[in-house]
Amino acid sequence: MGGPRRAHWLEPAAAYVGAVVGAGFASGREVLHFFGRYGGLGVAGAVLAGLAFAVCGAAALGAAAVSRPRHYGELLRTLCGTRLGGALDHLSVLGLFVAQVVVVAGGGALMTHVLGWPSEIGTVAFACILAAAALPGRTGLRLGNFLLVPIIVLAILLAAAARLPVLVERGALLTGRPGWAGAALLYVSYNLLLGLSSLCVALPEGISRPSAATAGLAGGAALGVLCVASTLAVLAAPGAFHAALPLGIVIGGAWWRLFAYPALLGAALWTTGSATAVALGQRLAPTRPGPAAAGVCVAAIPAGFAGLVPLVAIAYPVLGYLGMPVAVGAVGWMVRRWWAARGMRRT
Repeated sequence: MGGPRRAHWLEPAAAYVGAVVGAGFASGREVLHFFGRYGGLGVAGAVLAGLAFAVCGAAALGAAAVSRPRHYGELLRTLCGTRLGGALDHLSVLGLFVAQVVVVAGGGALMTHVLGWPSEIGTVAFACILAAAALPGRTGLRLGNFLLVPIIVLAILLAAAARLPVLVERGALLTGRPGWAGAALLYVSYNLLLGLSSLCVALPEGISRPSAATAGLAGGAALGVLCVASTLAVLAAPGAFHAALPLGIVIGGAWWRLFAYPALLGAALWTTGSATAVALGQRLAPTRPGPAAAGVCVAAIPAGFAGLVPLVAIAYPVLGYLGMPVAVGAVGWMVRRWWAARGMRRT
């Protein structure tokens, strides 16, 4: 009896982690921009992000379990109301395209890291590979992130554990700069805006609201641990602050940096990029999603020339502001649900 119930909430919890720890997290740019650049206070921001992921995830997944949305847009309307939810539904299309641009730019950075190509050539090459893969209209390697995430997670945890004494010895955890709390909340907001669509799909049929809320709490706690560990790893390697792929600098030795990490990041970019392209293709052209998905990959090339570093620094915070209503709406739904249950108990 205990096994099936445990698996019932573990599946969406794993999907929640996989929706965040994808290509952007694996590159290390997100961690550096939203946490690492704030020094020791960035660790506090990572803890705050974990708490927000847990609360918002429990609320959003609980709402999905109750309302049983047929698609992402219905869940947004449940959380934020008909008008605002409808507007956010349309904005999510733009957000997914921005995420695709970041994936293409990440592919260009990876080509530079591995082959020494100019980033522009790498961006075009990776976008064309993604377009060819997306043309049939299938998401190829859909489970790739779930296979890759545990390996990346283990590497981050080991790197953080190995370098923590260095951070303590030089007092790096006692320094910081203002703005860390706002950055942490922006990080959670844009991940909710872009990630809830995959969570709707991953929510098992018939799951109860308490089980769904447990999945959100567990997934959020796991994300908090990963944010803290990756922030510690980045702070322990000052050279990572100027690298396009910071985690490629801070994790492991030459063998990992030159071969294993690029392979894992490339696969993560592939799975994230193909899934995003096909999702956009299905939304923009339901009758011919394959050509539309390929067109999305090609259309992302010009913006991808901006490079991974400025895209993460500019585009993701903007998406964070757009996603704030989702986070507020999720918490508001949970409060309203609690207040209604309290009123019923009184009567």
